[in-house]
Amino acid sequence: MLDDSDVLNALRKRIEQNGLRPTAREIGYSAPFVSDVANGRRGLTEDMGNRLGFVIYEDPPKPPRVWGYAATTQWEHDNYPQKAKP
Repeated sequence: MLDDSDVLNALRKRIEQNGLRPTAREIGYSAPFVSDVANGRRGLTEDMGNRLGFVIYEDPPKPPRVWGYAATTQWEHDNYPQKAKP
């Protein structure tokens, strides 16, 4: 099984071989976006992975959602549990 780092390595290798702009044109994205993904400034999208020839075998696990509460009134502040930010 492959993970995101393997797909990113394939993207980087393709950029090295073909150049940034031709690679971006071939997979249907802008060159700045492809550069950002390749350099870790943006996340790899499922669509980009598909256009590079990869498929996802299973849904990735979803992280637990973290909720915070911003009390806006004195009543909310007094009646809802408040936790200090980590």
